[in-house]
Amino acid sequence: MKLIAIFVQLLLWLRILISPVLGSAVIAFIICYFLNDLNYYVIYSCLFIGLVVGVLWAEKVRKGVGLSNFLGKVIAHRDIDGPGKPYE
Repeated sequence: MKLIAIFVQLLLWLRILISPVLGSAVIAFIICYFLNDLNYYVIYSCLFIGLVVGVLWAEKVRKGVGLSNFLGKVIAHRDIDGPGKPYE
C-alpha cells in the first residue's frame, strides 16, 4: 500500500512540475517564431529554466502545504465551480 501512496505522490509532484515546463516551452516557441529560426539553444535554455522553476516549486509545495492539499485547493476552487452555495 505504501508503494501506491509513493506513486500517487510522484504523479502529483510531476503535475506541479509540468506547468512551468510547458509555459517555458511556449515562451521558447514564441522566441523562435519571432527569430524565424529553430534555435536549439533558446529551446533548451527555456526548458531548463522551466524545469528548475518547476522542481523548486514542487518541492516548496511538497514541504509546505502538501501536494494533495495544494492540488485539491486548485481543483476545487469556488471560481471554477461557479457562483452558488458555499461549500457544505
